[in-house]
Amino acid sequence: MTYDPDSADLLNFAAAVPAFADGSDTPRAWLERCIETIEARAPEVKAFVTLNLDGARKAADASSERYKTGRALGPVDGIPLGVQAMGFYRTDYDLVALARWLGGTTPGAA
Repeated sequence: MTYDPDSADLLNFAAAVPAFADGSDTPRAWLERCIETIEARAPEVKAFVTLNLDGARKAADASSERYKTGRALGPVDGIPLGVQAMGFYRTDYDLVALARWLGGTTPGAA
């Protein structure tokens, strides 16, 4: 799969929020679509050092329940978040350690 910014079919969280509110979609289902995209593009993009998919799924489930009960925390409740730290792959071990620490200590971090 080759990335072309002019034709990329990107997931849009802001466009998904109304579907969370009306119950036709959930943050958990949306997260699973994000994970599918990450897995499909990972060999080419190589963007993530570590992922906390269990934590992300738990956080998405909690967000889904809040939307279901009309108690979303705000307009970005349920948004998956990635942190980018610039460095050199396999040479900047401090950045790798930072990414793993963030992924392991931040609730719902993916």
